[in-house]
Amino acid sequence: LYNIARVMRGLRRRLRNLYYSQALKSLGRGCQICDGVLIAEPHNVTLGDSVLVNEGAIIQSSDGCEILIGNSVTISYGSKIMAGGLTIDGDKAHQYRHQSRPVILEDDVWIGAGAIVLQGVTVGRAAVVAAGSVVTRNVEPHCLVGGVPAKVLRRLDDTSKSSVDIESNIS
Repeated sequence: LYNIARVMRGLRRRLRNLYYSQALKSLGRGCQICDGVLIAEPHNVTLGDSVLVNEGAIIQSSDGCEILIGNSVTISYGSKIMAGGLTIDGDKAHQYRHQSRPVILEDDVWIGAGAIVLQGVTVGRAAVVAAGSVVTRNVEPHCLVGGVPAKVLRRLDDTSKSSVDIESNIS
């Protein structure tokens, strides 16, 4: 039974990759898109090489707004990348309009579990977004950000910090 389940997982992964190779604007080499991922408006989404999109992640483009994801990016469980949303005009909550702006995740970015990256944000190279954070502004390269809204917790030296060091500082 274990072998059948393993074969089925591999088959589902191959079928997903085949689908996304046609549906996305561009799909790099060595990407892994796990079960339960939702990519809305995939024709506006570009994934670089070696991107990992974990289960339950949502990548939502809208109104022709692109989402550009660089090489070696990890989008953890339940994370959301949102290129669109609503803005409230005037004093009344029922006066809203849709707005959308591109989202860019540069190379070597890690988006923690359950984090949300909102429209118009660029996350710089080798930056880490802590689990559960809401990113409303651009993130400089080599920074660890966290919180709601996300703020810089510390700068990361990309040559001296391992992923274990980073993980221990998030919690």
